[in-house]
Amino acid sequence: MKDFTLDLAGTYSADDFYEYLGEYISIPSYFGYNLDALWDLLTDVREETVIHIVNAEEARSTLPKFIRGLERIASRLDKEEENVRIVFE
Repeated sequence: MKDFTLDLAGTYSADDFYEYLGEYISIPSYFGYNLDALWDLLTDVREETVIHIVNAEEARSTLPKFIRGLERIASRLDKEEENVRIVFE
């Protein structure tokens, strides 16, 4: 099982988030760097994975739409996927 924490303090763009995520999950070269591509990436993960998100409120001030989209993905993963969870702390 993979279990890691992404600290969004100091995250000023979606690209920052994806770069940080890439330290923990292999992102293919064809990745689209948008929320739809993130959904596709996460639903392809076969190993049980929990992604803890901290300091999302700080990132919300600069990336409100992105954080809302990330929250929607987290909610949808809880309902539709067994292997991957995003937990906001």
